[in-house]
Amino acid sequence: MRYIILCDDELPFHFVGPDHRQEILFLCEDSRLQKRLIRRGAKCRCGRLRGRALYQRLKICPTDRIGVFLRDEKARGQVLQAVMDHTDVYAITLVEERTRKRRSVASMHPRVRSVLMVELVQNGFINELEKTICAAELRTLRSIFHDQERVLLLVQYDPDPDAVASALAMRTLLSRNKLSAPIATFGRVTRPENLAMLKLLDIEVIQIGCEELEEYNRIVLLDVQPSHFREELPPVHVIIDHHPENENAVCLFKDIRPNYGATSTILQEYLHAGDVKITQKLATALLYGIKTDTLLLEREAIENDLRAFSFLYPMVNHRLIRRMERPQLPKEDLSVLSKAFHKPSIVEDVIFVHLDDLTREDIVPYIADFCLEVEGIEWAVVSGVYDRKVVVSARNYGTTRSAGELMRAAFSAYGSAGGHRSMAKAVIPLDALNEKDAKDPQRFLRRRFLEVYQTTLKSLPLPRPVGKNGGKGD
Repeated sequence: MRYIILCDDELPFHFVGPDHRQEILFLCEDSRLQKRLIRRGAKCRCGRLRGRALYQRLKICPTDRIGVFLRDEKARGQVLQAVMDHTDVYAITLVEERTRKRRSVASMHPRVRSVLMVELVQNGFINELEKTICAAELRTLRSIFHDQERVLLLVQYDPDPDAVASALAMRTLLSRNKLSAPIATFGRVTRPENLAMLKLLDIEVIQIGCEELEEYNRIVLLDVQPSHFREELPPVHVIIDHHPENENAVCLFKDIRPNYGATSTILQEYLHAGDVKITQKLATALLYGIKTDTLLLEREAIENDLRAFSFLYPMVNHRLIRRMERPQLPKEDLSVLSKAFHKPSIVEDVIFVHLDDLTREDIVPYIADFCLEVEGIEWAVVSGVYDRKVVVSARNYGTTRSAGELMRAAFSAYGSAGGHRSMAKAVIPLDALNEKDAKDPQRFLRRRFLEVYQTTLKSLPLPRPVGKNGGKGD
């Protein structure tokens, strides 16, 4: 993929930030302009812009991104038509406000968008091109739901703020309501902060069974993929997620971006590309989704997450977010927390904590986040038994091997496992273990984790007991 600007003066050079100028190839017809751009540090080639020979010589292909920035309106149309006659590319062309709605090559071609000078100055060339691509994909996405009566927005078993916000944004993109596009889960929302989000923002997440999926014309998975579910799903139609792709799921539309910190960022980009009005409620949900999944942009975040966060920030009800972040801790969790820290075991820089029967599984990642704050700890592995399944959460600082890869290597043979570089999860049915391991899942989990851990980080000493009363060292 290349970024290419077709121009007749030096002005477009200023639309490109200093960090991206070496990524851009400028094309012009004036050799004197070519020399001036090269003196400024740009890459520039000279040739006839209205013919196809230049584009054939440069092997311009559909993966390239084009900007047509010419002063003369007629010349813009001719050059853009010449590019499109050569090959279909995503392109933007500079227009004036008074001519923007006039029929042109840009208005007739789905991969081309007209932009104003003020938009280029504010957002930059590359960001405007990304918006063009996103707008074209949004048209494809919306076409899937044309004349479809009932749509289901399906999220994971215990949906987090990122999943809920993404589903709410998807509903907005499709101009639907909670009756024609309900948000659903096979499980239930359990974490206090997530329950607070639903209550404060008045968002309904319904609990459904697998047999009810047949009632819907379209099924959309948000912040989750088919391999996550224990149930056998019917064909799903749309998947939008930021987790690594575990299988090549077949559907009508798939947008999986594992480099993104949050699925909410992807949906914010679709909203922005479609010029959809974002209400305070939706902005608050999306920003909270980005904030929680990236730990306030400190974990797994990229520039797009920061840009989405900055875009949403002025629209958000920050008072509500503060209330979501500080929900009341249920009294029954006090005994669980006490037990968790009574007998942990530490192996070098890895802390292991295991809980037996849990009343809800969300306490496991909560404790894992807390354990990572212990002095000298680089990895936290916390587990517990819930509904005859062993739930495991792993956390690290993202500076060593990927938590998702390690957990997948250690536990995917026994259940579902995966995640990101600094946070991951595994769910293992007790029935998948032999009798000995099922009776002592703590020993099994620690052994399997260390087997994989040691293959990457060399051998480690035996566990040492910690705490006032000591811990089990094996």
